[in-house]
Amino acid sequence: TGKVEHLLATDFDSVTFQKFVGTWMLRIFSKNGSLHRFFGFRGDDEREKIAKFFSANYNIYTLEKELSLTGWNWGTAKFNGSVLSFDVKNQTAFEVPLNYVSQCVTGKNEITMEFHHN
Repeated sequence: TGKVEHLLATDFDSVTFQKFVGTWMLRIFSKNGSLHRFFGFRGDDEREKIAKFFSANYNIYTLEKELSLTGWNWGTAKFNGSVLSFDVKNQTAFEVPLNYVSQCVTGKNEITMEFHHN
């Protein structure tokens, strides 16, 4: 896209990869709770090159984070910094950066979220 992100390695809390629609997604959690996601890394060779780069230059080891693919609509809502994740059996089903949410209404056993319009 041509968009440039400037991130300090000293601010990284964790760096993970997720398989996402046939490609790899790089996820960088910052110590301040923000999540940066980068999509479109094709093949294991690109993932391995990036993992080696983080290891060699920043002494940061990347992990693979598996998504829940069960299709269940129940689980546990967890907050990690500025991200809400919905987990099923300790695997993430989906994540929502909280800056995307404009309004939230809670019920007895459910929540309704309204998102900002682009």
